[in-house]
Amino acid sequence: MGGGYTDTQQIYVEHAPLLRLPADVLQDLQADQEIATLLGSEIVDGQRLVHVSTQNLPQILTLLQQRGFMTISSTNQDGEKAGKTM
Repeated sequence: MGGGYTDTQQIYVEHAPLLRLPADVLQDLQADQEIATLLGSEIVDGQRLVHVSTQNLPQILTLLQQRGFMTISSTNQDGEKAGKTM
């Protein structure tokens, strides 16, 4: 586990809320200057989102790190973009 993957071994911790919307709608929203400044980064295509209980998150992060994955928090507590490695 944790080795032999074709893509990066980084796992990002995403913070809710998230918007799920069609690509063309997102493109229009990102072109709207007022809305674009309120949006966070887009989830990269080819990735999967999995719901995790807040209660279970610390244990999952520890187990993932033990298995060789790098976990990264994509936003800080204030909702600002960050690249903090956990």
